Amino acid sequence: MRGAVIPHLFPRFSYHLHIETWMYSSTLQCIIKHPFGTGRIFRIMNKDILLDDFPFSKEEFQNLCVSVDILIMEVFNKASSKYSSAQSLQILKGYQSLKYPLMAIWEYYGFGKVEEISLPTTPLLYYRAFKVDTIDTLNQMITGYTAENPFNFYGVIPNSEKVVEKMLIAYRHLLKNLVSGNLHFNNTDDLLKSILHKSFEFNATSYEIYESGCCIQHETCSTYIFAEHSIFVGMMFKIRNNPTYIDDKFSLATSSDDLLEDRVQYGRLRTIDDTNGISSKPIVCNIFPQKRILRFATPNPLQLVEFSGNLRLV
Repeated sequence: MRGAVIPHLFPRFSYHLHIETWMYSSTLQCIIKHPFGTGRIFRIMNKDILLDDFPFSKEEFQNLCVSVDILIMEVFNKASSKYSSAQSLQILKGYQSLKYPLMAIWEYYGFGKVEEISLPTTPLLYYRAFKVDTIDTLNQMITGYTAENPFNFYGVIPNSEKVVEKMLIAYRHLLKNLVSGNLHFNNTDDLLKSILHKSFEFNATSYEIYESGCCIQHETCSTYIFAEHSIFVGMMFKIRNNPTYIDDKFSLATSSDDLLEDRVQYGRLRTIDDTNGISSKPIVCNIFPQKRILRFATPNPLQLVEFSGNLRLV
């Protein structure tokens, strides 16, 4: 997929460094990377304040949402003629992120439930992830789509510019309410709770390996990771097309304190590790759904294997 998408088209919901310092937290008992930002406490203001100067009626805005869906499917059809079905589906998922700000407006401006304007293929898990780091993401989207019409990347779609203009007006209105403090939503906690102790699959498109705080390997991949939750065993992992040194099959225990501030974590680092030689069995799994990252840690020496891709509950 590298080179098949516009770099600014699908901004990541959060950033991470390729070279970072690792820290051990005695409180959280986990590996953490220095974050770029911190969480916020969120609330929703009166919807009349949110709708101030909003240029669309409910019907007009609903029509805009429909127009965006139609354009997304047109892009998907054009992409399907150039790429494999797997690549085309990844492109479709990426383009569906254009709809997330509109879904937030529909939900929080009091128009209705997001399901009313969502297609069955819309990944609602990533819509919730969008709301974790909305201001930075919106700024990137507005800058990118102002510079270039995203719907024309795989072939010109007539009159799509008009839809983009309206879309950007809605984006900017949402951003104004977020920056002014009229609207807040941080669903990190709800997002993490929704995947805690749940079976899931993760389709990874790239991976990185870290040692001593440095990224020592970065490659694309087509890796499938299945995690099944068992009340007797914990989380049982199976990895297909595994390009890394970690085991294809392993399990990690679960506990009542697996929910951390910014991640779900299975397993714990041991203060004293009695493993002889390099171990290929992960002892920790960190899940960052808001970043689309699945991270494993192995001891002797301590290494991180970090997969990037898409997570889906099963």
